[in-house]
Amino acid sequence: MSIHNLYNAMTFSPHKYEAIFLREAYEKNKAHKRVHWVTSTGTKIPVGDLGDAHLKNIAKFLLRIAVNFQQSIPFPAFQGEMASYYGEQEYERWTEADPETVACWLIGKRAIAVFLECEDRDIEVTK
Repeated sequence: MSIHNLYNAMTFSPHKYEAIFLREAYEKNKAHKRVHWVTSTGTKIPVGDLGDAHLKNIAKFLLRIAVNFQQSIPFPAFQGEMASYYGEQEYERWTEADPETVACWLIGKRAIAVFLECEDRDIEVTK
């Protein structure tokens, strides 16, 4: 997913202000490289300093989280026309989005930084 597609997808998400900030920072000074990824042992590593293999594994991990989340969303069962209508729209938004976008919605700036860095280095990430 390109940075512009990611930005467009993120503008309708809970983290839309972070997405706008990160997009502008990415274009100006590659600020996503200074976002820290926290390892399972608690070590903070700047995303820009991660090795290619580590970066790819993190991206795959984020995609697995997103896919598992998408598969576990129950269909909304609201009472009333308006509630049902908006509940179904939200359900479709989450279940039909690509996993990379869902990971960014769930995780926020760290996921955005990881995917931007993968794009920077031309690392192909598949589930």
